Amino acid sequence: MTQPKRAKLDDIGDIQFLETMAIITGSFMIPALKRLSGGSRFFNIINKEINELERKISALKDDLNNYQEKVNCLIEKTSLTNELNDKNEEIIILNSQIEEFQKLIAQEDFSKNEDPIVGTYKSSGSANGRSNHRKRNSNTIEQIQRTANQKK
Repeated sequence: MTQPKRAKLDDIGDIQFLETMAIITGSFMIPALKRLSGGSRFFNIINKEINELERKISALKDDLNNYQEKVNCLIEKTSLTNELNDKNEEIIILNSQIEEFQKLIAQEDFSKNEDPIVGTYKSSGSANGRSNHRKRNSNTIEQIQRTANQKK
């Protein structure tokens, strides 16, 4: 009975096959692979590949962290933009109210130096304001108009 020949790993395909086998079968294959590969040459190649993969994983983690920071910034900018849009809408509403008041003021005739005619009410209730009963001021609109006509 003849002994089987010891395998030599001169071909890169054989090395890749053995790497795949090591991954599939687990760590119990490492001593056998070491014997088959003729020593540390095989493990140097594996270590280089592992180091390269770890470097790529680290770079991907860094990229992921950078993208997460960018996403957080975009979320914050979106929130601030929404707040800004709300404030702009409020400003537009307030500007339109100011314009309406300016139109009303422009329509008023302030050339007459008369008191404005206002129907005022005086409370006849208690000091704490619980009474709902109110009576009109003794000056009626007609009396105020008569007084204004007499001044002319």
